Amino acid sequence: MRQRKLFMLIAAGALLCLTIGCSLQIAGVPLEKYRPIEVPKLFDRVMDERRADDVLVAGVQVVDVTPYDRKAWIAGFGQMRKSRGVLDPVTARIVYLDDGREAVVIVAADFVGMTASDVERLRSLVTAKHPQRIQFASTHNHQGPDTIGYWGPGLLIPVERGVDTDWFDKTLQAIALGVDEAIRRAEPVRLALGQAEMESEWSSNLWFPHNAGPIDRRLGVMRLERLDGRPLATIVNWGCHAETLLDINKKISADYPGRFYKYVEQRGGGTGVFLNGGLGGMISPRICRFDVRPQYKDLDQRIAWMDRLGDRLAELAVGAVKDKPRVTYAPIAVKSVGVEIPMRNGLLTTMARVKILPTTDRQIRDNHFFSEVNYLRIGGAHFATVPGEALPSLSLRLKDALPYAEVPFVVSLANDELGYIMMPEQWSDPVYSYERSMSCGPQTGQIIYDAFVGLLAQDR
Repeated sequence: MRQRKLFMLIAAGALLCLTIGCSLQIAGVPLEKYRPIEVPKLFDRVMDERRADDVLVAGVQVVDVTPYDRKAWIAGFGQMRKSRGVLDPVTARIVYLDDGREAVVIVAADFVGMTASDVERLRSLVTAKHPQRIQFASTHNHQGPDTIGYWGPGLLIPVERGVDTDWFDKTLQAIALGVDEAIRRAEPVRLALGQAEMESEWSSNLWFPHNAGPIDRRLGVMRLERLDGRPLATIVNWGCHAETLLDINKKISADYPGRFYKYVEQRGGGTGVFLNGGLGGMISPRICRFDVRPQYKDLDQRIAWMDRLGDRLAELAVGAVKDKPRVTYAPIAVKSVGVEIPMRNGLLTTMARVKILPTTDRQIRDNHFFSEVNYLRIGGAHFATVPGEALPSLSLRLKDALPYAEVPFVVSLANDELGYIMMPEQWSDPVYSYERSMSCGPQTGQIIYDAFVGLLAQDR
């Protein structure tokens, strides 16, 4: 009976969406000026009708948020980088998971990042009751539109926000509607988990000789499939900057995650979802090494290499779960805690206070930034969320803190972007002078690690 009520709610939500005209069949955000509409908030309604039937259901939706109709400031490699067209789409990929008792939404977008204030805006469009069950992550794409504000007009430092407010408001609204669509599409699924290791030829720590320096090459993979085996989605977690094309490229692109989406679908993995991992300090595609860049001066060469990286990532992800056991029930847990980060970076503090970087009075006070850390458990997949760019050492420590996980996932740029997340010993290391200039302070990594370990203690 409860399951019937759930599907009646879903059908009602679909009818409501049709009556207000919220079609998601668009190529990019619409050309019309932003017009706020009431999002049905279907997540709250299904949470009010818990099934308790031990059936795992999932729904997936892809929202194209590409600014096809305008030039955008591209988020990466300094200010004043205006787009001159579109190389490939940027999207938000939404996965809704519900075990009948608990539910979570994972949104992964081809953005450079999103600050907590904008994540809060998105959550408020989706739910009035369960904000921490909406988990947002950025791929840290340096070829997409500025979603933070740092890459607009300026010289060395920004003097004006680089976010196109009209496009961004429409984008957040489209993602919220996409969450409702994912819920409407929910169906019983099977889940499989696997791991793989990316070969050293594809990524490198730029501050050290190749094959030296801290790096986390492990992939975590989750496959969702329908009960008859047809693919629904493949979620992959791997740490590497999405900056293959460097500043040679002048067009909007999702960089290598976009190619991963293409090839994972071709290889039978369904919708691809990319969650970045321990990418900080400074894990990038090997083609970005300073001693390798001269070999790839031509943009077409870099695009071809990016294409191969996306294909290899898809191949590893699909292969990692090919022969793994499938389960039809995976209990879900979501635990969250706020963290208070001392701010030791004068530039970032100033950018926040003059509203180049979006914050609210609640999120910055007395030279502290307030953010969050989350622990998600979806069956044997255990997730640690990091509100910025985790360095590999932190990524590996967080994975080691999850000894009971079948597959650990460390998700960077989750629900916030506080820059590089450094441990105290890295803050004082001259190797990381650049990261220090884009980090809150020396205690950030330890505070986040301790907060996460505290969440784990609550789950035992």
